Amino acid sequence: MNKLVSLKVFCRVVEAGSFAQCGRDLGLSSAMVTKHIAALEAELGVRLLNRTTRKVSATEAGIQYFERSLQIIADLEEADASVTQLGTTPTGKLNISAPLDFGTTHLLPAISAYLLRYPEVSVNIDFSDRKVSLVEDGFDVAVRLGNLSDSTLVARKLNTTKMFVCAAPDYLIRHSTIGEPADLTQHNCLQYAYYGNPLEWVFQSKSESQRIKVHGSVFTNNGRALCEMACDGLGVVLQPEFIVSEHLKSGRLVRILDGFNIDEIGLYAIYPHRRFLSAKVRSFVNFLAEYFSGNSPWEA
Repeated sequence: MNKLVSLKVFCRVVEAGSFAQCGRDLGLSSAMVTKHIAALEAELGVRLLNRTTRKVSATEAGIQYFERSLQIIADLEEADASVTQLGTTPTGKLNISAPLDFGTTHLLPAISAYLLRYPEVSVNIDFSDRKVSLVEDGFDVAVRLGNLSDSTLVARKLNTTKMFVCAAPDYLIRHSTIGEPADLTQHNCLQYAYYGNPLEWVFQSKSESQRIKVHGSVFTNNGRALCEMACDGLGVVLQPEFIVSEHLKSGRLVRILDGFNIDEIGLYAIYPHRRFLSAKVRSFVNFLAEYFSGNSPWEA
């Protein structure tokens, strides 16, 4: 069978999670889709896909083969485009994963500006703080905050944001003084589920690093909700500047422990491959880099 066609069929099955959907997308029967996958597995001597009655998903070998196959297909499409002078204008649907609070507050204006510049592109945006798999979940690009783990994905740093410890003035009046990080052990620290180790807050001074074990009555995956609770006087929060800045400006929250530094977190655009990106992905990543370069609208 045609190897290139089989690779395209395999990639579409992984992206769609369905033989039937792949067949509809590529104009093939389910039986023909099955034949292409069987031919690849027979040639390679490994199982590429796990099949259940509800879903089709890639095996560990399948995920690796999928990423390499995408690169091969992209290389061929780029070669064709370079000859025919096609593909130079960003077009098509761009699937984006973005963090909820940052995405809805600060990323949306950037996306709107991008779409005004490139009107032939449409976007599908998933706002969620969960860690997604670009390959398995079918995203072209993800915008992420925090320290990145080692990965085969490509990360382009766009900016950074500071981390602040804050509480409401009323809370600080009613509770003991917080002059040192260690004092936090006597306070209600509202914890963000996706912050590294949410039970341990790390502070840097000129001479040492302090890891403080904290506890509190709230544990959630939404930073904005934590800030609202802190504004109500419930406890202390450790949150990025882009979330707390509006409350600092209004006086609903105040910063504490200013003499101790907390590592900034990075803002990144994540995408699968460095070479031969589609025009829509390349233009979007470049646009974000331009938009956020020296532009931190969340600064308090």
